Amino acid sequence: GFMISGFLVVQIISGIILSLLYVADVNLSFPCIMELTNDSMFSWFIRYVHIWGVSFIFIVFMAHMGRALYYSSYSKVPVWNVGFILYLIMMVEAFLGYILPWHQMSYWAATVLTSVVQSVPFIGNKVYNYIVGGFSVTNVTLMRVFAAHVILAFVIIGLSVIHLFYLHKTGSNNPLFAPSGYTDVVHFHSYYSNKDFYCLMLLY
Repeated sequence: GFMISGFLVVQIISGIILSLLYVADVNLSFPCIMELTNDSMFSWFIRYVHIWGVSFIFIVFMAHMGRALYYSSYSKVPVWNVGFILYLIMMVEAFLGYILPWHQMSYWAATVLTSVVQSVPFIGNKVYNYIVGGFSVTNVTLMRVFAAHVILAFVIIGLSVIHLFYLHKTGSNNPLFAPSGYTDVVHFHSYYSNKDFYCLMLLY
């Protein structure tokens, strides 16, 4: 969890910097990305930190979920539910970020996946028109994707805080499945905080 939080902080900082340099326009987005990658001093580094940070987040997230399943953490329903919702929203966030460069794969990914909405009976076409802002994927769609990408980042921050709140309220599970009310425990600081910090630095 600590490592996910560390990667999330890096993603937010790098995302804020990139949002100041990015132009949400179908004619300018890809040239803007190319300029960031090839012509700017350190923008390429920030962009690749943001890109690879997503992969690291999902790798660590999978390990985190595997640990939770192994220790039966799903028995603590609020913690598990918020964490699972957080995972789903992060997948949507990653997909929205994939659309933003607006290269060919981004365009067709947006076109195909938004078209899936049209298959919903009765309301599919109306929902599709609302999402894309018209009858097809256009500049309005890209602007909405960019806005949603920024907004969902704050939603992820809020859900992460709620997840931590429920975790500290109920306590986390352990290999011995011992109740969290015992006084003979290992404190988070300084043992776990130092260990997690070193692991985070090792990954970076």
